[in-house]
Amino acid sequence: MSTIEYKDRPVTCGNQLDLKTTRNPPTVVDYEADETKYYTLIMFDPDAPYPQNSTLRSYRHWLIENIEGNFVNNGDVVTSYLRPTPPADSDSHRYIFLIYEQHDSMKLNDNFDNDTRGNFDVPKFAQERNLIGPVAGNFFFLHP
Repeated sequence: MSTIEYKDRPVTCGNQLDLKTTRNPPTVVDYEADETKYYTLIMFDPDAPYPQNSTLRSYRHWLIENIEGNFVNNGDVVTSYLRPTPPADSDSHRYIFLIYEQHDSMKLNDNFDNDTRGNFDVPKFAQERNLIGPVAGNFFFLHP
């Protein structure tokens, strides 16, 4: 399990957050980590654009590689944080954070720019990057 907070609002395995709270990246991302190892953080929405019709599954909201220990702010941002914005007529969306252990520091993956966020295959990405885990995670719901 990872500890994630937006300002003073914790993410607690399925709680409901709002658009205003999630406008900026989390202020706290913490997980049990070995400071001598590297980690990858992925935040994605498996319900995009609609939970009943998730043709953009999984929509990548944030991707950071080469995080030493749990010092997320020192990692390499591959995809910058994009705040959740589900369609106004949608049901609640899940926003999932997964943390994977890396075998070592990696060359940055430049195939994931900010314009191609939809249809991100998390298991395939983890396999291709030879990631271990996920070793931690958390999620919240957001209703537009």
